[in-house]
Amino acid sequence: PSGPPGECAGGQAQAASTAAGDGEPGNDLSWPPVAPIGDPSAGSGRGQLLVLAGQAAMQVSNWDEADQLFASALEHLPDTGHDHAHVEAHRLRAELAYIRYDLRQAQAHLDQAGTAARTCPDRTCRARILITESRLENRLANSGPPRPSPQPTVKTTHGAPTLASTPAGLPGAVRPTPGSPAYYSVNEAAEARHHRDRANSYARAAVDLARDLADTHTLAQALDHAGEHTTALALYTQIGDRWGQAHAEDGLGEVARGRGDLEGAAAHLGTALTLSTQIGDRWGQANAEDGLGHVARARGDLEGAAAHSAAALTLHTQIGNRWGQANAEQGLGHVARARGDLEGAAAHYAAALTLYSEIGMDSQAERVRRDLAKLTRPDQTGDA
Repeated sequence: PSGPPGECAGGQAQAASTAAGDGEPGNDLSWPPVAPIGDPSAGSGRGQLLVLAGQAAMQVSNWDEADQLFASALEHLPDTGHDHAHVEAHRLRAELAYIRYDLRQAQAHLDQAGTAARTCPDRTCRARILITESRLENRLANSGPPRPSPQPTVKTTHGAPTLASTPAGLPGAVRPTPGSPAYYSVNEAAEARHHRDRANSYARAAVDLARDLADTHTLAQALDHAGEHTTALALYTQIGDRWGQAHAEDGLGEVARGRGDLEGAAAHLGTALTLSTQIGDRWGQANAEDGLGHVARARGDLEGAAAHSAAALTLHTQIGNRWGQANAEQGLGHVARARGDLEGAAAHYAAALTLYSEIGMDSQAERVRRDLAKLTRPDQTGDA
């Protein structure tokens, strides 16, 4: 799903996107790594076939069906002598819980995957678990709420956090104002950095292990998650993985958009949309549409921006991705505001605020509050 800056390891594309001035996150570029589990005719054949069916359902964004298939697979796979399918069923259930923003359940499934991996002879199990662990840590890093705090505070920037000054008459705290950066307490900022450091560590470990195993598919996924989209794209193309190619193209589009290369961004995102449509990946389609909406708006093409953001909203709603829905609503709010439709902008921003709040993305909710505040402050014209 779409996500805040830093969702993929290092946050290369998302941080660049936000730096470009959108005030909205780029796409969630660290999609769940899905890979073959081996010969389904060997061992617990029915369980392995159910895992394969679950993987196929995930790739077309049928997430509830996929979760049911993985749960059924675990009933047919042995609790001892764990094989790769057993590990993958637990790990992919963790990915699905992550998509639903049930981070505790995601961690529980991931712990079960880790336990099963200890007796799995296939070390690619561990490499994929590392990618999922990195994704979860990044989401935990982005879940900290910006708020006035009675403790000394730090101002979050695109570089290292810096101590914020304490306004007169407000001992030990700062008060965020519309249009200002979000502020975090020292403890919250330190915890976020801790999670992000762990995410980066897991991501690099996944790359190193995949290289050591000479596993091209897992290496491509690990590199893609770590933000090395160009190398990942070459590997995906080499092995004919169009799902991976679409994802890497989307990542390259977000990176290009972040550095202001709108022509390059449109080309990569257009390719991602074409590939995702061809393979029936609604998540990929929605993310590409969302990115193309940002590009169109940056070019001054408000009609195109509205069409792409509306398409993204429809797709994200179909697959139940509330994060993506919120991003699309915020994008539609920006378009409405640019058109002078303040009532429409307020409606879209309010919808985005509700969705971000429901999934616990308080930092992004704060940005939407600033967007709403700008509707009554005509001097504030830029996006948050």
